[in-house]
Amino acid sequence: MYGWMLDRYRTDLPDVVVVLDDSQSMRVVDQYDDSRLADKLERQVKALQLDEASRMNLVKALLLEPGEGWWKSLQERYTVRLYLLSTTARIQSGQGEELRDIVRSAEAAEPASRLGNGLQDILESQRGRPTAAVLLLTDGITTEGKSISEVAHYARRKSIPLFILGVGDERPPRDLRLSDLLVDDAVFGGVVVHFDFKLSGSGFGSEQVTVWLKQQGTDAALAQQTLPITGDGTSHSMRLSYRPMQEGEYEFVAGVEPLKNE
Repeated sequence: MYGWMLDRYRTDLPDVVVVLDDSQSMRVVDQYDDSRLADKLERQVKALQLDEASRMNLVKALLLEPGEGWWKSLQERYTVRLYLLSTTARIQSGQGEELRDIVRSAEAAEPASRLGNGLQDILESQRGRPTAAVLLLTDGITTEGKSISEVAHYARRKSIPLFILGVGDERPPRDLRLSDLLVDDAVFGGVVVHFDFKLSGSGFGSEQVTVWLKQQGTDAALAQQTLPITGDGTSHSMRLSYRPMQEGEYEFVAGVEPLKNE
């Protein structure tokens, strides 16, 4: 009846929200049994002139790697909004190269990780904005507050796709721990002193480990013991004994020889 009508208007690109976990656990350098994978990750990190293949640096390599990084592709198709997330979610101001520089200089220094709470705050801040997806790059370690899985249901109700990219080894780090040391503060000369403590480990199968007792500032072991231990977190009660013969004040150290790649 009226013929064709032309109405010009401009639409903004939808948002892609990139969330980078900068809690301290992202500083961990994982040990991989696959040597080819370890070499590849090392090359990617070195290409960005980063010093080590920590979890944080692996994320940087994924986003910023020359020629294959995701950042350029995302910026061509979306409006990229960048958040750093640990104790709280902090939006980063800037565009283009400014945001790339923020990613490159990000440090995993925050002592706590409240991923669920921070992620929910980010989802709420996107209310009313066209959001293509939220991309969370993290090792998944949450120390306080809601878990990521709890907030995933909230994202579904908001119809916002949530993509979680996990970094790091799925196994716990190889680690030996001594804890709960018990010893008398004062004894008579010539009496045997017992040092009781617990030994536990994680991230390995079965290993032979050596625990020792030394006087502070010396290298010679006053007592030591070698025993098998499994890395399933089970605590083993240990006792090392020593008979001091001379009167005086002494400071002793109980320790364990570290495992390879611990």
